[in-house]
Amino acid sequence: MKLILHIGSAKTGTSTLQKALREQEDALREKGVLYPRTGFAPTDNQSAIALEAITRGVPRIFEQNGRLTAHDVTQIYEASWRHISDQIAQTYPHTVILSSEFLFLTQSTAQLDPLLTRIGGLFEEVDVACYLRSPEAFFASKCLQVLRGATRLPRPGKFSYLGVLESYRAYFPTHARVFARNALKGGDIVQDFQACFLPDVPLQPVADDANISISAEGMYIAAEVRKRFMDLPENKFSPEYTRLIRKIGRMEHALGIKCRPALQPWVLNELYGFFEPERKALADTYGIQFPTVEISGDVKRRTGIDLPIREVFKLDEDVIETLRWRLALGETL
Repeated sequence: MKLILHIGSAKTGTSTLQKALREQEDALREKGVLYPRTGFAPTDNQSAIALEAITRGVPRIFEQNGRLTAHDVTQIYEASWRHISDQIAQTYPHTVILSSEFLFLTQSTAQLDPLLTRIGGLFEEVDVACYLRSPEAFFASKCLQVLRGATRLPRPGKFSYLGVLESYRAYFPTHARVFARNALKGGDIVQDFQACFLPDVPLQPVADDANISISAEGMYIAAEVRKRFMDLPENKFSPEYTRLIRKIGRMEHALGIKCRPALQPWVLNELYGFFEPERKALADTYGIQFPTVEISGDVKRRTGIDLPIREVFKLDEDVIETLRWRLALGETL
């Protein structure tokens, strides 16, 4: 029995892929492929399988009803694996798919060892599948996500794609793919995953409207409204603010606004300073090559931890003014 272990990473279409797998789980099962449930309510999120390997705190999805103790974490983790094992025993699949971007949150082989040892005992064959965005695309997407609950942004920090991949490769064959429309087969995460990891099993693309697309300019306007008119502390999500973001996203769509997030030169300079030491190893070992980025302008390093949006993104002032006026006029879409 084979396992395809999809580990993300974050901001690479994971939710779209998981939606496709869940919507087509019956058709997959008929072909001998199991995308199991973990029994974790309310979303039955497979990320419960990663709980004991995560080193940066319990993800928010698991603490919707209050903080979890270490005992709670262990209970959810073990119950999820029992649930998966029961489904395998009932369906006799030739292939099992497990998917969670939280599996990418640790570079510690020691922390991963119990999980990967368990997996090695359950499956005769394991392939690890991973998608990676270029450093600037990943950081820009991360910042736009942060702005859904804040008005200021983190500065670029040290990161390592190679460390995570090598931790998994110490146990199982590990395959990495570039997450970019021109690099994915069919320009789509679902089609690419099917072609690369499930070539003999049909898997259809799906529409994913879970993540509303919005520009950095749109998020700047949302943050401006939040700061001036909403009594919300930083890193606090609220339904009212989420509705505002969705409204601005719909407004951008109706106006045909399509601004790719552009990072300030100093941000690009820091990101690629962190990334450069592992560029060659990623290309040689995993075939991962990102386009060369030309950096021009002010690259002087900024100080501080939490930065205003303008310090991180280049913003189109015409777009900001258009959105500001449309919102001020009370335009509803």
